Amino acid sequence: GAGRKVLAAVNGPILWNEGGDRTHENHFVVVTGIDTGAGVVHLNDSGVDYGRDEVVPFAVFEASWATSSHYAVIAK
Repeated sequence: GAGRKVLAAVNGPILWNEGGDRTHENHFVVVTGIDTGAGVVHLNDSGVDYGRDEVVPFAVFEASWATSSHYAVIAK
């Protein structure tokens, strides 16, 4: 809400619904918005071709982000 960039440490295989290690963070994404009405998180994600304004369900994002103990960096 303050217009700052938020980088979140996530688990890529959970976020992309792919196989692989789902136990720890291994990737960063930029959180560009949260739509509480639709229950989705908007991301810029360099890990996939469709990553610009990638939209994922909040539950998927939460599971992926939880692997990093909800680590995030907030930049000006």
